[in-house]
Amino acid sequence: MKLFTSVLSAFSFGSVALGQFVQIGAPTNMTSVIPGGPISVRIDRPNFQSSALEIALVIGISTCGTGPCPGPVDGVIGTILYNGPYNPQQPPDSTIPPLPPHQYFNGTVPDFLPSGYAQLTVAHFSLVGAANGPLFETLSEVLVVA
Repeated sequence: MKLFTSVLSAFSFGSVALGQFVQIGAPTNMTSVIPGGPISVRIDRPNFQSSALEIALVIGISTCGTGPCPGPVDGVIGTILYNGPYNPQQPPDSTIPPLPPHQYFNGTVPDFLPSGYAQLTVAHFSLVGAANGPLFETLSEVLVVA
């Protein structure tokens, strides 16, 4: 019976945590960027039922060369574009299509990135639920460096 309760508790916590994840709203996968040019990253936090205390966000970019990018690699962020607080805000109701709470981060694509593929990686840390359980996630998008 204890095993069943433990498994049920873990499953319940997992389903609560699944609703806490952020998403890269922009740029989308395979967006072209220019070395030395501007980049605007929108991080969305879909609405969810439990509370969350946002702690930090790190956005980085790294080259993949001419081959495909491997996806988020533990410990690899690349060149840091942003490191700091994350404070998503609900957009006005007039936004079409409607957007979830989000925050924009503007920066510059490093001018030393070679042509080919690059990986935009986001590391997100927050505390979720009534017990303030820690949640850490990494996600990425592939960009094309012109």
